Amino acid sequence: MKNTLKVLSIGLSLWAVSSYSYASGLPECDTAECQEYFKAYTILTKRGHSDAMATLGELYYSGYGTKKDPEKALKWFRRAAKFGNTTAQYKAGIMYL
Repeated sequence: MKNTLKVLSIGLSLWAVSSYSYASGLPECDTAECQEYFKAYTILTKRGHSDAMATLGELYYSGYGTKKDPEKALKWFRRAAKFGNTTAQYKAGIMYL
């Protein structure tokens, strides 16, 4: 019974990690337009918008308007999670797995 639960737990964890990498659906983008979106979300995070913080985490994770940086992505997911953003809580948890 314990082995079955361990196998199920590991399988679900692997499924969650693999589905997370495709969850955002954002392609890498380094055009001027993408960089403007990135700057706009950066400004919104300074005003305390938790959804903008979660989106900035997505942008860092996928490299949209900036270089890919999983560490900064996790930082922004955690920050948004502190403000109660459940999507960011989930994504931070998946990154920890």
